[in-house]
Amino acid sequence: MAPPWVSRLELSGLNHGDVLSYMEAVAGHKLPDGVALALAVHRETDGNPLLSEVLRHLAETGAIYQDEAGQWTTAESLGSLALPDSVREVVGGRVARLGIAPNGPCPLPQ
Repeated sequence: MAPPWVSRLELSGLNHGDVLSYMEAVAGHKLPDGVALALAVHRETDGNPLLSEVLRHLAETGAIYQDEAGQWTTAESLGSLALPDSVREVVGGRVARLGIAPNGPCPLPQ
């Protein structure tokens, strides 16, 4: 139970335009397939502000990459883009790639 001075604040997700603006701000340029990619990301995340984890996942899996000019683009058609079902799935995938057992201790940096 939370202390009495703590209150819960319900936040709504970002709208499609905000998702596109966020993605372009992170990329540092207009995205060639930005509107379609933002729609796909928004559809899967409902505008969850943790969509940065979804973008990191897409980059780590090679679904999006920087071309020779440094512009972010998709590696395949947007229709076949495999987006994770949830932020939990994204974070779980990142942990798995680190080689850490689920619910196990996280190794400390040396």
